[in-house]
Amino acid sequence: MADAPKILVIEGDEALAEDLIARLEHKGFKPQLAKNRNQASALLRCLRFDAVLSDVRLPDGDGEKMFQDALPFLRSTPIIFTSAAGDVDQAVRLVKAGAADYLQKPYDVPMLVERLQGMVAQRPVPTRASWPEPTMASPAMRDLGILSERLAATNISALVTGESGSGKEVLVRHLHRQSSRAAEPFILVACAGLACADGERLLFGELSRSPHDNGYQLRTGALEEAGCGTLFLDEVHEMPPALQSRLVQVIDDRQLRRLGDITSVPFEARILATSDLSSSDLRGRLRPDLFHRLAVVELAVPPLRDRLADIEPLVDSLLRDLANDPGIAVRPVDAAALSAMRAYEWPGNVRELRNRLVRAVSLGKSSKIGVADLFPDIRASDTLKSPRATLEEARSHAERERIVEALATHNGRITDTARSLGISRVTLWGKMKRLGLSNCA
Repeated sequence: MADAPKILVIEGDEALAEDLIARLEHKGFKPQLAKNRNQASALLRCLRFDAVLSDVRLPDGDGEKMFQDALPFLRSTPIIFTSAAGDVDQAVRLVKAGAADYLQKPYDVPMLVERLQGMVAQRPVPTRASWPEPTMASPAMRDLGILSERLAATNISALVTGESGSGKEVLVRHLHRQSSRAAEPFILVACAGLACADGERLLFGELSRSPHDNGYQLRTGALEEAGCGTLFLDEVHEMPPALQSRLVQVIDDRQLRRLGDITSVPFEARILATSDLSSSDLRGRLRPDLFHRLAVVELAVPPLRDRLADIEPLVDSLLRDLANDPGIAVRPVDAAALSAMRAYEWPGNVRELRNRLVRAVSLGKSSKIGVADLFPDIRASDTLKSPRATLEEARSHAERERIVEALATHNGRITDTARSLGISRVTLWGKMKRLGLSNCA
């Protein structure tokens, strides 16, 4: 079942784990077993789950420490801890740190299954609006949008490059939603997490013999989980060379073989990959045969500094998203702050823009978000110019700001704006195109 809730069971007791897996499968869940802390950490790095059930005491370490290390990857995923010891202080610590519950062994398994069903039912159902659509107000992004629409209608593999935080994942999810595979699974694999000892199992799965009844235990990997949907290889340049070689074979044969298995299963997913390396640098990190199979089409997401016309619609979209958080009171952005944002270089791209807005709406006290709210770490003059800027860059910044100010004064009316600047309408249009501005800027 493609939409079955995915539960990660972290349990070192093999008999208990087997019973839990069987009960969860019977109730319509898709459980994945991790027998120790190392396996659990690798799975949480590479895959996303709807809920996690973990013992506190694991064969190779402390479940509480595993939880602390995994918090950046867990995000809002609920986790239930179990323990035979029943340490009250530990239970309090874990719940305060974000755990959903703490159960003492032996616990009522039917009650636990019911608890997991309730937790999964309360999680938001993924919709087309769950992830933002790419903002395409600037000429560069509009061109990218036209290409992505054509690509979405095909089954071709694609490589999306761009600086960290520029919106590569947003574009990949947009491609999946617009494709004929939109109703099928979307499986994200963080390739940096595949460098661990369990990386091959995470990607290909495993068929192993059960120690209790001489039967077999099946552990599906990301390639198989993707089904007829999309396999998203995030930061593909981090994939170990040995796995790159095996992946090439899977792409060529359209079949995969789990570890320990003698039979093959079909591989039907479409692969979309991302990297923050340039195409030329990526060629030095990937096997040439894998690079050419993934980069059938290459899409380059421009950095935010090269698409400043996207700033205002991005701010509007991000503030609407933040307004859904009941703990945040969203305020409008004043004109000076918008001007500063258009002039800033944005080394962290859209991710930095979002972080600065979160800080501004959370900590600011005035009725509008101002320059000081957005850039408390930077002098106001430094948001408008860089000490390393060339004369041409400094001139462009000044010219952009003057045009933006004039457009705002005349409510985007081109004729009035051009007249106030002492240039023709044609000249103004040319400058706006070069600077990535629109009359809505």
